[in-house]
Amino acid sequence: AASAAASAGPRRLRGPLRLLVVAALVGAFAGALAAGIVVTFSDDADADLPSSVETAAAPPPAPAGSTSDATEASAAAAAGTAGTSSAGGGVGGTNSADADSGGTAGTDDAAPTVDRAVHIDAKAIYDGIVASVVQIEVSSADNLLTSSRGTGFVLTADGTIVTNAHVLTAGGTLDVAPPPAPADPDDPDAEPPVPAGDDVDISVRLEDGITLEATVLGIDTSLDLAVIAVDATGLVPVKLGSSTGVEVGDEVMAVGNALGLGNTHTATVGIVSAVERSVDLANTRLGRLIQTDAAVNPGNSGGPLVNAAGEVIGINTAIAGFDYDGLGFAISVDRALPAIRLLADGIVPTTARLGVRVIGSDQWEEAVENDEEDNLAELDVVLGLPGAVVIEVLPDTAAAAAGIEAGDLIVEFDGAPIRSGGDLRDVVTTLTSGTVVDLLLVRAPDAGDGGGPAGPGTPIRRTITVTLGAVEDD
Repeated sequence: AASAAASAGPRRLRGPLRLLVVAALVGAFAGALAAGIVVTFSDDADADLPSSVETAAAPPPAPAGSTSDATEASAAAAAGTAGTSSAGGGVGGTNSADADSGGTAGTDDAAPTVDRAVHIDAKAIYDGIVASVVQIEVSSADNLLTSSRGTGFVLTADGTIVTNAHVLTAGGTLDVAPPPAPADPDDPDAEPPVPAGDDVDISVRLEDGITLEATVLGIDTSLDLAVIAVDATGLVPVKLGSSTGVEVGDEVMAVGNALGLGNTHTATVGIVSAVERSVDLANTRLGRLIQTDAAVNPGNSGGPLVNAAGEVIGINTAIAGFDYDGLGFAISVDRALPAIRLLADGIVPTTARLGVRVIGSDQWEEAVENDEEDNLAELDVVLGLPGAVVIEVLPDTAAAAAGIEAGDLIVEFDGAPIRSGGDLRDVVTTLTSGTVVDLLLVRAPDAGDGGGPAGPGTPIRRTITVTLGAVEDD
């Protein structure tokens, strides 16, 4: 995250519209509220937005990049070391969608259907969620300087809490404690988990004002998720909803420690203004985000986005720059939960891998024209539909085991439409290895015979079930 010194005055950023991760009052141990980590929109989702934005100066202390469809989704991208890396160098290049990647639940019973005819009761929703929302403060071990403030929410009654990774790491790197051993009644002297790190302390303020020291159970910066724990009982877990059925126009509430203004949370109400958004962070890319116009500010990071039934459907993570209103982004809860469950057990999620190289169908003709080594013109491909064209199935991968073939057009991934190679990568990078998904393919009627784009005949639509592999399997 940007330090207070680095963000001391407004500066204009050129190029793609940039976002500020809601890095919750980061001062790099300087005690100021930070503007956040810079991320960018993907071109296809937001080409109509302005091309420049100012980042505001960091607020005073609280009182006493675009991605081509021809982008390789490599392990490095999923791990946050190379957010986007082109395999082909621009249009006509190829996507390796190893199109690849990537939870203890609160009350995660099947979510009741939200009655969209009933408007959100803001007071009732706030009263129902506030006891489950916590304020998080990360500071130097001597407690003299504050590095970061953010939000989290209670997942289990015995103290498991979810937040964003950047809330914990805004002041630098963080040593993660080993997972706590199960309670041993025969060993009352068993040592508790070690603190989060030698140089950093994490404190959690509960809604009733009690402040507790927290331990990091797991953190994954590539997914911007973290799970921490406090020594407590009788906490109130959130009720988890489902983000699968979320639609534009659904009413939502964001609750959190906005700007660190005080000891009570801030609640803002709005609607879901878009779904399936993708943003590029400094070191990774987040996909399938929920976009909302509910006001989200620095300090809201890690807090819940709640639907009209009072259920958490997202984790507030990013906002547009301060010159733009109504652009907040939340990690969808359905995509976050598998990773959260692993992190709660001290396991860093393994990056998922499909094992195909693809290119957007809208780039096919230019790709064929510029092709020098893949013999694309020989593939039987169904053209005229949006999707991701498979140009190679990598051996000994999930795709190969499932029977996916070169020339197949992937049009849906577990029910979500795939319009480009970038879409495929985005969806895979939100998942962990071992996830079982259904892919809808369109295959040429004469597939396997060669001879170029499919001629006359009815294309074959086929659903294939795939168990995603792991990048480390290579």
